[in-house]
Amino acid sequence: MKKLIFVIFIISSIFLWSGLIFGQNLRANESAIFLRNGNMIIGEIVDISSARRVLQLKDGTEIKLTNIWMINFINTKWNFPGERKQIKTADHYFFLKNGSIIYGKIIDFSSNLRVFELDTGEKIKIGAIRRIYFSKRVPNQLRKEIEKVATVFLKDGTVISGEIIDFSLSRMVLVLKGGNEIKLSAIDMINFVDKGRSFPSERSRIVNPRIYYIFLKDGGVITGRIAGFDSNAFILSSGERVNINSIKRIYFPRSFSPIRRRIIKR
Repeated sequence: MKKLIFVIFIISSIFLWSGLIFGQNLRANESAIFLRNGNMIIGEIVDISSARRVLQLKDGTEIKLTNIWMINFINTKWNFPGERKQIKTADHYFFLKNGSIIYGKIIDFSSNLRVFELDTGEKIKIGAIRRIYFSKRVPNQLRKEIEKVATVFLKDGTVISGEIIDFSLSRMVLVLKGGNEIKLSAIDMINFVDKGRSFPSERSRIVNPRIYYIFLKDGGVITGRIAGFDSNAFILSSGERVNINSIKRIYFPRSFSPIRRRIIKR
Protein backbone atom coordinates (compact mmCIF):
# COMPACT_ATOMS: atom_id res chain seq x y z
CA MET A 1 0.00 0.00 0.00
CA LYS A 2 2.84 2.37 0.88
CA LYS A 3 4.52 1.61 -2.44
CA LEU A 4 1.29 2.40 -4.32
CA ILE A 5 0.92 5.74 -2.52
CA PHE A 6 4.56 6.57 -3.29
CA VAL A 7 4.12 5.75 -7.00
CA ILE A 8 0.96 7.92 -7.18
CA PHE A 9 2.87 10.78 -5.52
CA ILE A 10 5.73 10.52 -8.04
CA ILE A 11 3.35 10.46 -11.02
CA SER A 12 1.43 13.46 -9.66
CA SER A 13 4.68 15.36 -9.18
CA ILE A 14 5.74 14.66 -12.77
CA PHE A 15 2.45 16.01 -14.12
CA LEU A 16 2.71 19.08 -11.87
CA TRP A 17 6.23 19.97 -13.02
CA SER A 18 5.36 19.28 -16.65
CA GLY A 19 2.55 21.82 -16.34
CA LEU A 20 4.84 24.45 -14.85
CA ILE A 21 7.53 23.96 -17.48
CA PHE A 22 5.51 23.47 -20.65
CA GLY A 23 2.32 25.31 -19.66
CA GLN A 24 -0.86 23.47 -18.85
CA ASN A 25 -4.27 24.61 -20.07
CA LEU A 26 -6.62 25.97 -17.44
CA ARG A 27 -10.10 24.75 -16.56
CA ALA A 28 -13.17 26.90 -17.22
CA ASN A 29 -13.14 30.20 -15.26
CA GLU A 30 -9.65 29.56 -13.89
CA SER A 31 -6.66 31.86 -14.25
CA ALA A 32 -2.95 31.56 -13.50
CA ILE A 33 -1.86 34.44 -11.28
CA PHE A 34 1.90 35.12 -11.28
CA LEU A 35 3.20 37.03 -8.28
CA ARG A 36 6.14 39.43 -8.15
CA ASN A 37 8.09 36.88 -6.09
CA GLY A 38 7.86 34.37 -8.98
CA ASN A 39 5.22 32.11 -7.45
CA MET A 40 2.04 31.11 -9.31
CA ILE A 41 -1.49 30.65 -7.93
CA ILE A 42 -4.30 29.04 -9.94
CA GLY A 43 -7.89 29.89 -9.09
CA GLU A 44 -11.17 31.50 -10.10
CA ILE A 45 -11.38 35.27 -9.65
CA VAL A 46 -14.58 36.32 -7.91
CA ASP A 47 -13.92 39.87 -6.69
CA ILE A 48 -11.56 42.83 -6.47
CA SER A 49 -11.82 45.13 -3.50
CA SER A 50 -10.95 48.69 -4.53
CA ALA A 51 -10.95 49.75 -0.88
CA ARG A 52 -8.55 47.05 0.38
CA ARG A 53 -6.77 46.67 -2.98
CA VAL A 54 -6.98 42.87 -3.00
CA LEU A 55 -8.03 40.24 -5.52
CA GLN A 56 -10.20 37.46 -4.13
CA LEU A 57 -10.44 33.88 -5.41
CA LYS A 58 -13.36 31.49 -5.12
CA ASP A 59 -11.58 29.40 -2.47
CA GLY A 60 -11.24 32.47 -0.25
CA THR A 61 -7.61 33.27 -1.09
CA GLU A 62 -6.88 37.01 -1.12
CA ILE A 63 -3.94 38.49 -3.03
CA LYS A 64 -2.77 42.08 -2.75
CA LEU A 65 -2.87 43.79 -6.15
CA THR A 66 0.61 45.18 -5.48
CA ASN A 67 1.90 41.58 -5.27
CA ILE A 68 0.60 40.57 -8.71
CA TRP A 69 2.82 40.67 -11.79
CA MET A 70 0.64 39.06 -14.46
CA ILE A 71 -2.57 37.02 -14.87
CA ASN A 72 -2.87 34.45 -17.67
CA PHE A 73 -6.41 33.31 -18.55
CA ILE A 74 -5.30 30.76 -21.18
CA ASN A 75 -2.65 28.55 -19.60
CA THR A 76 0.22 28.53 -17.11
CA LYS A 77 2.85 29.98 -19.46
CA TRP A 78 4.35 33.33 -18.50
CA ASN A 79 7.11 34.30 -20.95
CA PHE A 80 5.66 36.53 -23.71
CA PRO A 81 8.40 39.07 -24.60
CA GLY A 82 6.41 40.42 -27.56
CA GLU A 83 3.65 41.54 -25.21
CA ARG A 84 6.00 43.01 -22.62
CA LYS A 85 7.66 45.17 -25.29
CA GLN A 86 4.31 46.89 -25.89
CA ILE A 87 3.93 48.00 -22.26
CA LYS A 88 4.86 51.70 -22.15
CA THR A 89 3.23 53.06 -18.97
CA ALA A 90 2.57 52.01 -15.37
CA ASP A 91 -1.06 51.12 -16.19
CA HIS A 92 -2.62 47.66 -16.15
CA TYR A 93 -2.31 46.24 -19.68
CA PHE A 94 -5.02 43.94 -21.07
CA PHE A 95 -4.03 41.76 -24.04
CA LEU A 96 -7.25 40.48 -25.59
CA LYS A 97 -7.93 37.32 -27.57
CA ASN A 98 -8.84 39.39 -30.66
CA GLY A 99 -5.38 41.00 -30.67
CA SER A 100 -6.44 44.33 -29.14
CA ILE A 101 -4.63 46.02 -26.25
CA ILE A 102 -6.41 48.08 -23.59
CA TYR A 103 -4.73 49.80 -20.67
CA GLY A 104 -5.82 51.67 -17.56
CA LYS A 105 -6.10 51.12 -13.81
CA ILE A 106 -8.41 48.35 -12.54
CA ILE A 107 -10.89 49.74 -10.02
CA ASP A 108 -13.44 46.94 -9.76
CA PHE A 109 -14.53 43.46 -10.88
CA SER A 110 -18.16 42.35 -11.19
CA SER A 111 -18.59 38.69 -10.23
CA ASN A 112 -22.12 38.66 -11.72
CA LEU A 113 -21.20 40.19 -15.10
CA ARG A 114 -17.61 38.83 -14.93
CA VAL A 115 -16.12 42.10 -16.18
CA PHE A 116 -13.18 44.25 -15.12
CA GLU A 117 -13.87 47.97 -14.78
CA LEU A 118 -11.07 50.47 -15.47
CA ASP A 119 -10.60 54.05 -14.27
CA THR A 120 -11.27 55.10 -17.88
CA GLY A 121 -14.84 53.77 -17.56
CA GLU A 122 -14.13 50.88 -19.92
CA LYS A 123 -15.46 47.43 -19.01
CA ILE A 124 -13.75 44.26 -20.23
CA LYS A 125 -15.32 40.81 -20.11
CA ILE A 126 -13.05 38.24 -18.53
CA GLY A 127 -13.76 35.79 -21.37
CA ALA A 128 -12.21 38.19 -23.89
CA ILE A 129 -8.86 38.42 -22.09
CA ARG A 130 -5.66 36.52 -22.75
CA ARG A 131 -3.47 38.21 -20.16
CA ILE A 132 -3.32 41.18 -17.80
CA TYR A 133 0.02 42.74 -16.85
CA PHE A 134 0.28 44.70 -13.61
CA SER A 135 3.95 45.46 -14.30
CA LYS A 136 6.36 45.21 -17.23
CA ARG A 137 9.25 43.97 -15.11
CA VAL A 138 9.63 40.19 -15.01
CA PRO A 139 10.06 38.83 -11.44
CA ASN A 140 13.70 38.03 -10.65
CA GLN A 141 12.95 34.36 -10.02
CA LEU A 142 11.37 33.99 -13.46
CA ARG A 143 14.04 36.12 -15.13
CA LYS A 144 16.63 33.53 -14.08
CA GLU A 145 14.66 30.93 -16.05
CA ILE A 146 14.69 33.16 -19.16
CA GLU A 147 18.48 33.52 -18.96
CA LYS A 148 18.91 29.75 -19.11
CA VAL A 149 17.03 29.37 -22.39
CA ALA A 150 18.87 29.91 -25.67
CA THR A 151 17.48 30.12 -29.21
CA VAL A 152 19.48 28.01 -31.65
CA PHE A 153 19.25 28.96 -35.34
CA LEU A 154 20.24 26.25 -37.81
CA LYS A 155 21.63 26.84 -41.29
CA ASP A 156 18.55 25.23 -42.87
CA GLY A 157 16.23 27.78 -41.20
CA THR A 158 15.09 25.57 -38.30
CA VAL A 159 14.80 27.25 -34.88
CA ILE A 160 15.21 25.29 -31.62
CA SER A 161 14.94 26.67 -28.08
CA GLY A 162 16.31 25.06 -24.94
CA GLU A 163 18.79 25.09 -22.11
CA ILE A 164 22.35 24.18 -23.09
CA ILE A 165 23.88 21.48 -20.90
CA ASP A 166 26.84 20.28 -22.97
CA PHE A 167 29.10 21.03 -25.92
CA SER A 168 30.81 17.84 -27.09
CA LEU A 169 33.76 18.45 -29.39
CA SER A 170 34.49 14.73 -29.67
CA ARG A 171 30.99 13.97 -30.96
CA MET A 172 30.59 17.40 -32.60
CA VAL A 173 27.18 18.08 -31.02
CA LEU A 174 25.48 20.67 -28.82
CA VAL A 175 23.28 19.02 -26.17
CA LEU A 176 20.11 20.65 -24.83
CA LYS A 177 18.27 19.79 -21.64
CA GLY A 178 15.91 16.93 -22.42
CA GLY A 179 18.47 15.11 -24.57
CA ASN A 180 18.09 16.99 -27.85
CA GLU A 181 21.43 16.86 -29.72
CA ILE A 182 22.30 19.25 -32.56
CA LYS A 183 25.27 18.81 -34.90
CA LEU A 184 27.68 21.73 -34.55
CA SER A 185 28.07 21.93 -38.32
CA ALA A 186 24.30 22.54 -38.62
CA ILE A 187 24.26 25.59 -36.32
CA ASP A 188 24.38 29.12 -37.69
CA MET A 189 23.98 31.18 -34.52
CA ILE A 190 22.79 30.98 -30.89
CA ASN A 191 20.93 33.93 -29.39
CA PHE A 192 20.91 34.20 -25.59
CA VAL A 193 18.89 37.42 -25.19
CA ASP A 194 15.92 37.20 -27.56
CA LYS A 195 14.57 35.36 -30.60
CA GLY A 196 16.04 37.70 -33.22
CA ARG A 197 18.18 36.33 -36.05
CA SER A 198 19.17 39.28 -38.23
CA PHE A 199 22.06 41.40 -36.89
CA PRO A 200 23.95 42.73 -39.96
CA SER A 201 26.35 44.89 -37.91
CA GLU A 202 27.55 41.81 -36.02
CA ARG A 203 27.84 39.61 -39.11
CA SER A 204 29.87 42.30 -40.88
CA ARG A 205 32.54 41.88 -38.21
CA ILE A 206 33.03 38.20 -38.98
CA VAL A 207 36.19 37.96 -41.11
CA ASN A 208 37.38 34.44 -40.32
CA PRO A 209 34.71 31.85 -41.21
CA ARG A 210 36.55 29.04 -39.44
CA ILE A 211 36.28 30.30 -35.83
CA TYR A 212 33.54 31.21 -33.34
CA TYR A 213 32.53 34.83 -32.77
CA ILE A 214 31.09 35.50 -29.30
CA PHE A 215 29.34 38.88 -28.90
CA LEU A 216 29.01 39.90 -25.26
CA LYS A 217 26.36 41.96 -23.49
CA ASP A 218 28.96 44.57 -22.51
CA GLY A 219 29.81 45.20 -26.18
CA GLY A 220 32.95 43.09 -26.28
CA VAL A 221 33.73 40.38 -28.84
CA ILE A 222 35.67 37.18 -28.20
CA THR A 223 36.92 35.00 -31.05
CA GLY A 224 38.42 31.56 -31.01
CA ARG A 225 37.55 27.88 -30.95
CA ILE A 226 35.09 26.49 -28.41
CA ALA A 227 36.42 23.30 -26.84
CA GLY A 228 33.74 22.49 -24.27
CA PHE A 229 31.01 23.58 -21.86
CA ASP A 230 30.97 23.31 -18.08
CA SER A 231 29.06 24.96 -15.21
CA ASN A 232 27.22 27.51 -17.41
CA ALA A 233 30.39 28.56 -19.23
CA PHE A 234 31.85 27.88 -22.67
CA ILE A 235 35.52 26.87 -22.54
CA LEU A 236 37.74 28.05 -25.37
CA SER A 237 40.78 26.17 -26.66
CA SER A 238 42.88 28.95 -25.11
CA GLY A 239 41.52 27.97 -21.68
CA GLU A 240 39.37 31.11 -21.34
CA ARG A 241 35.91 30.61 -19.81
CA VAL A 242 32.97 32.69 -21.05
CA ASN A 243 29.95 32.66 -18.74
CA ILE A 244 26.69 32.05 -20.56
CA ASN A 245 25.00 34.98 -18.77
CA SER A 246 27.50 37.42 -20.28
CA ILE A 247 26.80 36.37 -23.88
CA LYS A 248 24.42 37.99 -26.38
CA ARG A 249 25.09 35.77 -29.36
CA ILE A 250 27.52 33.16 -30.69
CA TYR A 251 28.13 32.82 -34.42
CA PHE A 252 29.36 29.39 -35.43
CA PRO A 253 32.02 28.70 -38.08
CA ARG A 254 30.71 28.49 -41.63
CA SER A 255 32.92 25.47 -42.21
CA PHE A 256 34.31 22.88 -39.83
CA SER A 257 37.66 21.20 -40.16
CA PRO A 258 37.59 17.46 -39.54
CA ILE A 259 38.95 16.38 -36.17
CA ARG A 260 42.49 15.22 -36.57
CA ARG A 261 43.39 12.20 -34.52
CA ARG A 262 46.97 11.69 -33.52
CA ILE A 263 48.47 8.49 -34.91
CA ILE A 264 50.97 6.94 -32.53
CA LYS A 265 53.59 4.87 -34.28
CA ARG A 266 54.84 1.92 -32.33
